[in-house]
Amino acid sequence: MVIKHKYVLLAAAILAAAVLAAPVESAVKILTNRLTFKVESISSLRSPSLKPEPAAPVVADEEIVVFSSRRRLESFDLTGKRTQELKTEFGPVATPAVTSDRIFVGGDDGKFHCLERKTGKELWSNNLKSLLFSQPALTVDRVIFQTANDRVLALDPETGSWRWEYQHLRGADLAVAQLGPPLVLEEVMFIGLSDGFIMSMDPENGRVFWKAHAFTGEQFMDVDAPLEADEANVFAASAGGEMAALSRKTGKIVWRCRAGGLGGFRLAGEYIFLATDEPGVTALDRLTGKEIWSTKLKGKRVRFSDLPLRPVVLNDLVVVVTRGGKVVALDQASGKVRETSNYFTAIISAPVPVPALGPSFLAMDNQGIVRLWKLGM
Repeated sequence: MVIKHKYVLLAAAILAAAVLAAPVESAVKILTNRLTFKVESISSLRSPSLKPEPAAPVVADEEIVVFSSRRRLESFDLTGKRTQELKTEFGPVATPAVTSDRIFVGGDDGKFHCLERKTGKELWSNNLKSLLFSQPALTVDRVIFQTANDRVLALDPETGSWRWEYQHLRGADLAVAQLGPPLVLEEVMFIGLSDGFIMSMDPENGRVFWKAHAFTGEQFMDVDAPLEADEANVFAASAGGEMAALSRKTGKIVWRCRAGGLGGFRLAGEYIFLATDEPGVTALDRLTGKEIWSTKLKGKRVRFSDLPLRPVVLNDLVVVVTRGGKVVALDQASGKVRETSNYFTAIISAPVPVPALGPSFLAMDNQGIVRLWKLGM
């Protein structure tokens, strides 16, 4: 009996020594759900796997607005309490633009709509007979968006009347995933097109300042992911896995490299953080395009569920969510995994930051459930 106790004590001592010897850096926190709320009932009609939801949740005026493809428009406060529940006559084909009193969105009925935010009442619509719309951008007196066939339009947000239209002439290339939304910065607008072009335009009248062929090749040149910009350059990624920086003034290519994929990227400080199809996350120097670090996520490239969506940057962490539902938070400086979560169900919208709640983000899954995650909890 005494001998057995000796062995138990020896084993405990060895285990304790191993724990003490383990480096602190290897510790990975497990993220837990802060808040979960259901937008729509679970349905066997919805794909049980990975069809992306066209519209991501939108955070506006400390309220979460969710417009699902099953034609439901709902709002929640930041505690998850439902504040609005409406049934609509159409579903969105892209994330809407939301103001204090209006919602602007392209519908699966081929029309671009303006809805009253509180009631869902249609204030106006334009029948553009388009299968695709980009997420709109808003200026003081314009709502600007892209439709299929590289057509860029600006409408009056009050009435829906035409302000200007630009048709980019292109070949037979088509967007792989979605249409890139306009990026409006002061008195200039940038937009990516399906054949690898980036345009700089005047948002007031649609005049083209410059047009540059950033990506070339036989296929997957389309610029579907949102653009980002700093004081000097505008940054773009192609669906085929290229990244480029172009001069904001001239459109001249400053650098270009092989990196990225369908997921998109974020600019934060001196770095660009890309979701890659390996699957993984890569950090680039924004001035040179040189790789700083690259972290592979567990999974196989051939599995669509392992592909990461556009990252969010929260404090000193880069957070990426895979289509299969895995959440990983990486250290900005090193790419090391700091926090993670196990698979729970397939994610069908890119994560959305919630600034009012600190380092938090939302993601919607394929069962109509929106989860709010808070780092460090």
